[in-house]
Amino acid sequence: MPYTAMENDIATKLTLIAKRSIQNPQEKFTSLQHLLKSEYLAECYQELKKDKAAGVDGKTILLDMASNSIGGIREIIKSYHRDGLKAALMIGEDIKTALSVEGGDRDAPSVIPWQELNQDISYAKFPLNNTNDITFNLIPQNATAKEINNILNPQEGVSVILGGVSTYQAEILTSLLYPISSDQYTIKRDKIIKALNKFTDNRKTSYGNKIEVFEDNDPNIHAAFDWDSFSKLGNIQFTKNCENCLVNETNQYKLFMARGHALPSFIQIGRNMMASEVKKIRTPFFMANGCYVQGWFSAATKPNGKLDPPNRTSEIFIEQIFDSNYLRIMLLGTESSDTSYKKFIDALNNNKTIAEAYLLEKNPMASTFYGDPTFRFN
Repeated sequence: MPYTAMENDIATKLTLIAKRSIQNPQEKFTSLQHLLKSEYLAECYQELKKDKAAGVDGKTILLDMASNSIGGIREIIKSYHRDGLKAALMIGEDIKTALSVEGGDRDAPSVIPWQELNQDISYAKFPLNNTNDITFNLIPQNATAKEINNILNPQEGVSVILGGVSTYQAEILTSLLYPISSDQYTIKRDKIIKALNKFTDNRKTSYGNKIEVFEDNDPNIHAAFDWDSFSKLGNIQFTKNCENCLVNETNQYKLFMARGHALPSFIQIGRNMMASEVKKIRTPFFMANGCYVQGWFSAATKPNGKLDPPNRTSEIFIEQIFDSNYLRIMLLGTESSDTSYKKFIDALNNNKTIAEAYLLEKNPMASTFYGDPTFRFN
């Protein structure tokens, strides 16, 4: 007896085949390829949710004691990169991957070894006797995990990752979700879970079209931002020398940026804008352009290559990704003179994800992302 409707309904056929495979798991089908007709595939495409990011495949990679090192993580990401990996969200804390800076009491988590997969990596060796005798070397591309770990954890002196060649094209975006190291495990765990839920819950939330920029009179002159691209992204409001600038807690912003000389706990915009103010801003995307904003004040008195417990835990920028109810992504650091972020901003304006946009830019090595690498503007 013919079943004309069923003959023309591929979805019904596939449903019946699925039921049959459940009922008779040992049964083999000769071929199903003939069911995947162009009309059916087009119909499936039309049913896809348009607000979903293309190519996002959430894989969780658990690290053991042997692999939880700068070299081990680099090798893992290399292996996944061969399968087309474009973004990695590093969750937790690897205290062996610190980027120490001048002054000796400021540390920043380093993502450079993980995003420069095919570049030689520069590092400097600081002697432990507090002299100014600093030697520079390269970690070659083909260095093994053991060799990298020996370089970064030397018996004498302290090695600090500085970056690759003067310009490079990043191959992946490595974003961090690192609670401060002095928190107890349960506190860190709860912070991470809350942040991941926020990234999901706020995915469809729109924050309007306003872009706010607070600037010092003398912001970092080496950052060559392409403001024409920013203006296409939204309506920009510039305020220089913000001695009396206050964060408006009721306004919503598509993007909020602060530019000026900075430390991990504040940025100079005419006054000191404290990091703790960021959690009050209703924005999914916060950018801070200034030295050291991507790190924390360490309790250590001199560089030691580790992320030591911070001595000012409540007021560091990187903690705001956890404390804010709105933030999904933060871009913190000092851009080089070669980085205008034109391609980056243009790509975001064309509904690309942060990761897709980032991979178009050259030489963004001085900045660090915190939060959701699949973020895109609605």
